[in-house]
Amino acid sequence: MTVRKACVLSRCVTAASVTAAAALTADAYGQDCLSLQAAPFAGLIGVNRPVGLIPVPDMLDAVVHDFDGTGPQQPRLVVTGHFLHIGGVFARGVAAFDGERWMPLGPGLNFTPGGTSSRLGGNSLAIHRGELYIGGSFTSTTSGTLLADDRHLPSLARWNGMTFEPAYRAATGPGLQSGGTIFSLASAHGMLYFAGSPLTYQNVAGVGTISNGGRLTESGLLRLPTAHGFIVSIMRVGDEVFYGPALTDEGEEGVIGWNGTNARVLSPYPAASSEKLFPFCAVEDNGTIIFGGDIAPTTNETPPTYGTLRWSGVWSNVPNMPLPSGGSFARVSSVDSFSKRDGNIFAFTWPNDTTRSPMQRLVNGQWVDEPVHYTGFNRTNNHIRGEVRFGDRRFIYGKISTQSDSTSTPRVTLPDPASLIAEVDANNRVIPMSGIYNAYPSSGSNDRPPTTHRPVVQVGNQLIMGGPTGFVFGGSRVLYVAGWDGSRWSRVANNDLANAPIDLAWHNNELYALSRVAPSNQTNWQLLRRDASQNWTTAAAPLFTGEAQLIAHQGELYLFLHSSQNGSDVHRLSSPTTLTPAPLFDSSFARRLAVSVGTDLYCSNGTTLRRLTGTAWQTVSLVGGPSNVNVIFAHAGALHAVDSTGSGATLTIRLHRLNGSTWTLVSSTPITVATTPFGADVIDGDIYIAGSQSVLKYATDGTWREYVWPFVPPFAYSSGNSPSSSGGGRFTTIKDAAGRILVRGAFEGVGVDPAMNIAVLAPTPIRVDWPPLPRAGTRNSIISIGVGATGQQSTDTGLTYQWLRNGQPLINGTTPAGTVIAGATARRLVLSNSKSEDAGMYSVRISLACSTSVTTDPVPITISACNDVDFNNNGVFVEDQDVTDFFNVLAGQECLACDDIDFNNNDVFPEDQDVIDFFNVLAGGPCSTN
Repeated sequence: MTVRKACVLSRCVTAASVTAAAALTADAYGQDCLSLQAAPFAGLIGVNRPVGLIPVPDMLDAVVHDFDGTGPQQPRLVVTGHFLHIGGVFARGVAAFDGERWMPLGPGLNFTPGGTSSRLGGNSLAIHRGELYIGGSFTSTTSGTLLADDRHLPSLARWNGMTFEPAYRAATGPGLQSGGTIFSLASAHGMLYFAGSPLTYQNVAGVGTISNGGRLTESGLLRLPTAHGFIVSIMRVGDEVFYGPALTDEGEEGVIGWNGTNARVLSPYPAASSEKLFPFCAVEDNGTIIFGGDIAPTTNETPPTYGTLRWSGVWSNVPNMPLPSGGSFARVSSVDSFSKRDGNIFAFTWPNDTTRSPMQRLVNGQWVDEPVHYTGFNRTNNHIRGEVRFGDRRFIYGKISTQSDSTSTPRVTLPDPASLIAEVDANNRVIPMSGIYNAYPSSGSNDRPPTTHRPVVQVGNQLIMGGPTGFVFGGSRVLYVAGWDGSRWSRVANNDLANAPIDLAWHNNELYALSRVAPSNQTNWQLLRRDASQNWTTAAAPLFTGEAQLIAHQGELYLFLHSSQNGSDVHRLSSPTTLTPAPLFDSSFARRLAVSVGTDLYCSNGTTLRRLTGTAWQTVSLVGGPSNVNVIFAHAGALHAVDSTGSGATLTIRLHRLNGSTWTLVSSTPITVATTPFGADVIDGDIYIAGSQSVLKYATDGTWREYVWPFVPPFAYSSGNSPSSSGGGRFTTIKDAAGRILVRGAFEGVGVDPAMNIAVLAPTPIRVDWPPLPRAGTRNSIISIGVGATGQQSTDTGLTYQWLRNGQPLINGTTPAGTVIAGATARRLVLSNSKSEDAGMYSVRISLACSTSVTTDPVPITISACNDVDFNNNGVFVEDQDVTDFFNVLAGQECLACDDIDFNNNDVFPEDQDVIDFFNVLAGGPCSTN
């Protein structure tokens, strides 16, 4: 007796005969544990813009964070802003980059805007006490960790190693008034400062109401230390935190500098009455501070000053900042940020003059243009918000080479690629790396992608692909057409097409593309050829309208059109530069599915099939064959067709072969997931049928296998615009040089609007994105430890978890020592009322249904009865101030940032043993109650 392992990611069956349908039964499980996954190497990005929401995608902040401190993980670049997708992953406004690939940070942030200027994501990032915090306009995270009765601080969250969780919880949660948004964060003086407006928290324990800004301490929330007004900026420069506006003694607005003990109010700044310094950024320069913000010149000022002022006890101008571009975007300022690099100070802005650079360098007390080279990009509308260094690489972020998002023209593909973040090389060349922004309006009846055929041609060891989005991979940028050799992407021509190709063809050892003429004319297409100099050039006139398909047949290149042009639906490239009408074709017949089989050329509109033999077209009867011919392909010298019969649980996929004028049923199989076939191809003798919900494989040994898409549905068409209504949205399966089966199609999983992407059919990997981190806690505390892993595309669908302590599996419930264990078989393990017995080495075994599993490296959880010696929680220890603050609190003084006086957590205080244990731990000894 053979015992087979269950396999739910793929289902396998042997065909019984050509007349009897094979059944997908449990008896056949276990033969093939492949699954469909988003190809990690694709680097093909869909639209970032959420349907019906504004503003356009934007990246607002970036930091480098070492998630496990001194652990083995390398630091990662973390970004946040207004985006849904980045680098091929669904990220919901916050993501990390490890130098090669992007990954989401948990499930991201929720989509509830907090006000008219809010963003679907975060506004600001900060590293505070070694942990990552995010501020924005979210009312909760999407981690599933929040319960209905949770009392948390909205718009501020902390990364816990697996997901974002509320940065603050209290018995009585602070109420956030509508419209509250945190715009900026700063870590200083052992506290996390935050600011935003309108931002009002009510019912804060021991405080009351906090408006526009506050401080998060280990003990709770505090107001900012001095009176202030409307605030949208707070930042640290040296040891001071600057925020404002604040009221001076004269009742005017100024800036506050707070060093943790004392405040100073910078006098009012010279500006036009209609302008303000806020929001602002700041940088130290040789003992002075340069502020940037919405600064306009004072009356009759010559030369005029925009954007920056210097404070050295008095305000002075920093001249030659370019005039800022107009715009209605939130947080748009004359200067968004500063950076220091190589002994220089740089400012980042959005000039309205395309001859001025968005990157300015301070030279001899004034701003000069720092050239930025947008290779192949338009210089306009480049709104750089800031710069960040990651290892030995330099990145800029914001809106990089974007265009207006206001057009209502259906199926618009932007002429200039847009990226949220880009690498800048030593020569200041900009290399986008987050994806190409492709605008398909969310309304209208024609918003499906133009490339329903999914063009792919094989040339040597390269797969040459085209689509409505651009390719970004390995630091190279390719627009609309790229070659994949199994390991990397490369350009296939020296110049870019004007727009997305609807189809590609390899004919007479040359590459042809059918592409729109220009972005301003979305209906006209022309045939282009890659010439001997590797440039795209016009291959032939005239122009055509509507959808079309290219196909090489019998040494000639045919062009099938949606409607009659120049007297025919079919044209032939009769010379290297001339397209002529082929034999007359009924224009009402449509065009779409053309297949070359030997000396015959077939064309189908889904309901009728015609064959060109010699110079005459003839209709091929479907009697005794498929119910439709939406999917036709050539195999073993004959035309094949795929259709389906039945519905729901009785749906069956059928495979037919045409023998002259007679149809034969090759095989059929019931399927478990209802799917609509949209393409069929032959690879190594096996037939792959790609559909809306799954991919089916009919192998040469007569077996059927079904692979279900991990993202459902792959198509995201508007109502009434099904791809099948126009002959089928084409899926293409093809093998690359590395032996992988690739599936080209339009997947919802990479964009809100239809977007081209690549899937791969391969054994499902388990990838640990966020390993468990070491944890430490005190006795009777709550300790949580989590893991982030992917088993299918970008979710953990199909993964199971088992937490281990010292190699032994944990079980939910209460231990003999009194610890309550929850999440022993979930992504997050929680130990409540923890005890000394809980200390040990923790790991998690992550498994897939196909018996694939990985176990993470063990990390320690340490349990101490005593607190740490950083009593005042300022991040500095060992220090005399901890001892001073300990005795002050012991004597009854208030210190909101300090721990309580029960140092050994034995619930007896005040007592001598707390003092003994404090000094024992201070000296490096153990806690007496361990």
